[in-house]
Amino acid sequence: MVCTGALRASCFGSMQYQRRGAMPELTFRLMRGADAPAVAALHAASWRSVYRGILSDAFLDGPVNEDRAQVWDARLQRTDADTNFGIVAESDGALAGFVYVIGNADPRYGTLIDNLHVDPSRRSSGVGPQLLDVAARGIVSQQLDMRVHLWVFAANVRARAFYTRMRGTEVEMIEQPTAECVPATEFRVAWADASSLLLPR
Repeated sequence: MVCTGALRASCFGSMQYQRRGAMPELTFRLMRGADAPAVAALHAASWRSVYRGILSDAFLDGPVNEDRAQVWDARLQRTDADTNFGIVAESDGALAGFVYVIGNADPRYGTLIDNLHVDPSRRSSGVGPQLLDVAARGIVSQQLDMRVHLWVFAANVRARAFYTRMRGTEVEMIEQPTAECVPATEFRVAWADASSLLLPR
């Protein structure tokens, strides 16, 4: 794993995480404004792959691309980099996945992992755990609230099992509006300390 960007010295290191066979070397760096189109495209592809039956086919086969493009264009123009940051994982120059962190988002559950998405063709190859590891190192480096949480659709059984393997705990279940403004059941998954997301070195 090769790391670049402002967080490099304190939260990035050189290590390989392998799962289900060898994987290509990944480069991790901070997300920047120019990444918005590629991040939005991967985000939409991930939703199309995972959210069938959760979001409507009409949305996934249509406006999801424009919807995600608007979200990322706006998000990456923001200047609150002291508490919010995104990290991209690249392999041979191609985007393999990304994570976005909103620091100190909740008074009880702390920092929010607002997005974690992997290229569908690279799922189950170890990219997700490595992204969570680097995000945790960024949380430590930025001195954000070490309590961490995220939201996951109740129907997304595969993702829920992944977060359980990553030592997360489902602490509450509520209905929240989706990107289509339709209510859906979600679980809040929480970690008492971001260090729980660090991979063995």
